[in-house]
Amino acid sequence: MGDAWDDDSFEPPPVKTGVFSDKWDGEDDDVKDAWDADESENEERDSEVKVVPKKKTLEEKIREREEKARKDKILRKELERELTENEKRQMQEESDLLIAKETLGINLTPTSGLDAYNPKTLEEWKEFRFALQDKIIDLRDSPFYAVFVESFVRELAVPLDSECTKTLGSTLHTMAAEKLKKEKELAGKKKKKKGGHQLNRGVGGYDDGINLTPTSGLDAYNPKTLEEWKEFRFALQDKIIDLRDSPFYAVFVESFVRELAVPLDSECTKTLGSTLHTMAAEKLKKEKVLMFLMIMLL
Repeated sequence: MGDAWDDDSFEPPPVKTGVFSDKWDGEDDDVKDAWDADESENEERDSEVKVVPKKKTLEEKIREREEKARKDKILRKELERELTENEKRQMQEESDLLIAKETLGINLTPTSGLDAYNPKTLEEWKEFRFALQDKIIDLRDSPFYAVFVESFVRELAVPLDSECTKTLGSTLHTMAAEKLKKEKELAGKKKKKKGGHQLNRGVGGYDDGINLTPTSGLDAYNPKTLEEWKEFRFALQDKIIDLRDSPFYAVFVESFVRELAVPLDSECTKTLGSTLHTMAAEKLKKEKVLMFLMIMLL
C-alpha cells in the first residue's frame, strides 16, 4: 500500500456515486418503519395535554360548608319541631287502642325483634346495643342520618349526669380530631368508595332466600323522608329512655353513641361533641344549685 502511494503513476480508485441511503447495511425496511412508528407515538404522547383537576379555592370551600350548615339547620329545625294537632291526635288514638287491647286481655308483649328487648344484665345490654347499631347504621347513607343522630343523641344524653355527658362530649371531640387528620391526609388524593362501618351480627346481614323483612315494631322502620325519620327517632327514644334507670344505661349510651358517630364526618362529630359539652355545663349548674338547696335543708 505504501509503495503504491509513492508511485507517481498511482491513481485512486473511483468514488462510487449514487443516492445516499439512511439505512445501515443489512438493515430491514420493516425495522426502520417500526422504529419511526415508535418515535411518532412517543411524540404524540408527549404532545398530549394533561388535564389537571382544578382545586377548589378557599372561598368555594367556605361557601360549600356554609351551604351544608344552612341545610342541616333547616333539617334539624324540622326534625325537632313540635307535633301538629293531627299527629298528636293520631298518637292518642294509637295509645287508646293499646289500652283497649290490654283491657280485653290481648297479649301485647313483643316476642321478637328490637321491641322484645328488656335488658337487665350487662350482657343483655350489649346484645341490645348490637341490634340497635345494626338497624340504625344500615341507614347511614341517608341525607337525614347526621341530623337524626345529633337530635337522637341529645335526647339519649338527657338522663345522664353532667360528668357522663361531659365525658361523652370529650370522646366525640377526640374522634373528630382523628377524623380530621385522616380527611386531610386523603385531601387531593383520588378516593375510592369503600363500604362504611360494617356490623354483621346475626342473620340480618345475610340473604339466605328467606324473607326476613319485619312487618311491625321498631324492626319495620325503614325511614326515607324527614317525617319518617322523626317517627323513627320518637319510637327509639321511647324504647331506650324507658330503660334509663338501669345501672348500665350510661355505659350503654357512651358505647352506642360512639358507634353511631363513626359514619359522620369530622365537622358533624365535632358539633355533636360541642353540643354535649354545652349540655354538661348546664347540667352542672343545676346540680350545684340542687346540692346547695339540699345542704340548706339539712
